[in-house]
Amino acid sequence: MIAQAVIERLWAFVQQDDETSEAPSARWQRLMTAAQTGDKRAYASFLKEAAAFIRVIARRYHRDAGAIEDVVQETLLTLHRIRETYEPGRPVEPWVGAVAKARAIDALRARTRRAAIETETTDATQDVADTATAADAQHETRAEIAAALAALPAGQRAAVRMLKIEELSLAEAAVQSGQSVPALKSLLHRAMLSLRVALTGGRDA
Repeated sequence: MIAQAVIERLWAFVQQDDETSEAPSARWQRLMTAAQTGDKRAYASFLKEAAAFIRVIARRYHRDAGAIEDVVQETLLTLHRIRETYEPGRPVEPWVGAVAKARAIDALRARTRRAAIETETTDATQDVADTATAADAQHETRAEIAAALAALPAGQRAAVRMLKIEELSLAEAAVQSGQSVPALKSLLHRAMLSLRVALTGGRDA
């Protein structure tokens, strides 16, 4: 329950121009009872004063001014929806205070959920970016290899295709190409040296 001292200090601020000596608790009960009978002026006065009271509670849970005002508005909307449930004669402050506390906690939970979602989204975005970067790098590497192969002399290119790509044995490649095994070994050796120079700039791979 809200401390009575807090309520009294709040009333002193809200009603500093009020000339009546009516007790704050009694005033709210009167305003709510009148509001339930259709007194719009009484209802407007109650909402105005309740907003200041709710703001005090919201500040216990939030520091951001925007979040505090969101809690105030959500609390007022809730009070408006459930105003008919108020029983005349009962204290109003605990009723308003309970609703304000619930809305303030709801706002805290919503902020926590948003923070978690934003973190997950950021992580997922980074994963996609990393994957795309890796795919681009792989694509560039394949393109460089294809270009380096195309630049080889026909005999060296054929040796690479048969022995490294098709993975034929030296004997099989010799039969297919009509080249001797030593000649194929020499062609492959020169081809691999040329590819290394083209792909690494002459640096050791």
